[in-house]
Amino acid sequence: MPIVTSRFRPPLLLCNGHLQTILPVLLPQKFAVTYERERFELEDGDFLDLNWVRGGNVTLKYLGEQIPHPSIIAAVAISVPVDLRASAFALDHRWGNRIYLNRFIKSLVAKVEKKAISFPDQFDVREIRSVRTFRQFDDRHTAPTHGFRDAADYWRQSSSLQYLRWISVPTLLLNAGDDPFLTRESFPYSDAGESANLFLETPESGGHVGFIDFANGFERWCEQRIVEFLRKGSSR
Repeated sequence: MPIVTSRFRPPLLLCNGHLQTILPVLLPQKFAVTYERERFELEDGDFLDLNWVRGGNVTLKYLGEQIPHPSIIAAVAISVPVDLRASAFALDHRWGNRIYLNRFIKSLVAKVEKKAISFPDQFDVREIRSVRTFRQFDDRHTAPTHGFRDAADYWRQSSSLQYLRWISVPTLLLNAGDDPFLTRESFPYSDAGESANLFLETPESGGHVGFIDFANGFERWCEQRIVEFLRKGSSR
């Protein structure tokens, strides 16, 4: 029953999900974001270069939806909304999440407007500017752009929660109990309890991709935890 008792203990001053979420954004970034380049050769001789940042829900869905590539022997996912519907609702309706919601929507709308410059026939910029919630954005943009019926259909098909029990390599899911983006659906204790490979670790505090404590000089404790788990997982 891989339900892990977490050793993460932040000081009292940092036992707040919003503080743990916001503080790392304000601190200097030690590492740059690393993108994975993938090239698709097209039939007409042209090609597409894609730069990927391999988001947590997608990783978990891949690991459980099918047998992963033999080179994948362990995995870690941090602060993952494994139920997209529930987390979208939490961001749209929790008053304390308004600051995050506005920031996310502003960023998403800006990306659509940028794409509309190259593909003006595929994006209605006037409509996208009226978006105020994740449901509206996914209804008007994400779902139709990617072949889903609506936001609910996109959330249902794309959430990794339904695939967690089938994960076949040692996988750590680290979700903090005070993560403002998560709801009870993102703490799949029953799936972890019945799985030989899904290790669920849920410290009471840590925020969303926060896990800051004074002991590590304001560095994220989760980075050490990732290395520790992968070393053990790869030796199984």
